[in-house]
Amino acid sequence: MSADCSYRRKDLAIVRLYRAALGCFPEVYRREYSDELLYAVRMAAANAKAQGRIALLRLALRELRDLPLAIVRAHLHERSVPMKLQPGAHLPDGPIRNWQLGAVFLPFLLPLLFPLRAWAYENAISWLIPALGLPFLGLLVVVLAAGLVRKFPVWALPALGIVLFFVTAFLQLIALFVVFSAVMLPVYGQWGWPEGLSLAENIGIMLLVQLVFLVFLAAVVTGLLRIVPHFQARVQQEWTLLSFLLYGIAIVPDLLWSDTFNGIEWYQIASSLALVVGAGLYLAVPKRWQRTLALVVPAVLSPVVMSLGLYLTSPALSRANPADISSRLWEALQPVLYHSPLVILLLLAALAPRLPWSGRREPTSSPSPNAPVQESE
Repeated sequence: MSADCSYRRKDLAIVRLYRAALGCFPEVYRREYSDELLYAVRMAAANAKAQGRIALLRLALRELRDLPLAIVRAHLHERSVPMKLQPGAHLPDGPIRNWQLGAVFLPFLLPLLFPLRAWAYENAISWLIPALGLPFLGLLVVVLAAGLVRKFPVWALPALGIVLFFVTAFLQLIALFVVFSAVMLPVYGQWGWPEGLSLAENIGIMLLVQLVFLVFLAAVVTGLLRIVPHFQARVQQEWTLLSFLLYGIAIVPDLLWSDTFNGIEWYQIASSLALVVGAGLYLAVPKRWQRTLALVVPAVLSPVVMSLGLYLTSPALSRANPADISSRLWEALQPVLYHSPLVILLLLAALAPRLPWSGRREPTSSPSPNAPVQESE
């Protein structure tokens, strides 16, 4: 029999009971404090035994009274630790500082300037827009330049996604050209969008365009990873970084609907706020599936809100015919159809670490000492 087992058998019943109760504490708590607590209880029990059975009974009652509350507090403390971590602590770059947090959310303010513009013109204070817009654009340019110099850090990814949006606009035109040449000309005998198509036909053609666009965009993103090996290495470590970059593409399309429809501003603000909440949750939640959900749900919700706004406000148009439900639905579905490839691409980013990358993997920067070890999922 080992000396430790022999020593435990000599312990008083209250010490053995306390040792068993330690199994109810969190594992981290037990590793750090169990030996110290057992020693303190063992000494207290020895002193109480020397004073008599009454003192020993009083010690036992006191410990039994305090143990349940101590166990609850230990578990609550363990659960509160992840919540106290700084934003981005679960990502490879470590926690994000306050100024970096401002850089993350700066691009999401862009769509909010357009509803403000309508309000400023109505109240004859149009000077307010350039007064706010020019400093904002200057800061955005600084974030973009710093993000390129620093090789795509987390805090610059949404801003860099805005630049990627202009690439996607060009790819949309190429996708339209391909569909018009390969489908519209042979089937409808004309190069362009035919008039008089049904709602289902219009939706089918648009989905075909978006499918071609998705293929082109996936190829461009793959090429981007190859020419930025530092970011590629970080994506292989944490693929949701690629999703966060692509998430920035969703910021600008809300601006496309601001000048055409009256009363769309509140829907535009709600759509932008959904994207803001998603970005915040992405930086806050600890698990990879939670970060993915934090980006995918707003990417779906944002165009749905805009589509709802377009459907409800389209009767305000002088050219709109309220009785033509088909045309009204077609106008309203544009944001949803336009965003559909992005939602798919946010999920396809999970395949990036599995691509047959060639070349030596570039080392990533060490995470902050305060950042927890990334879990495997």
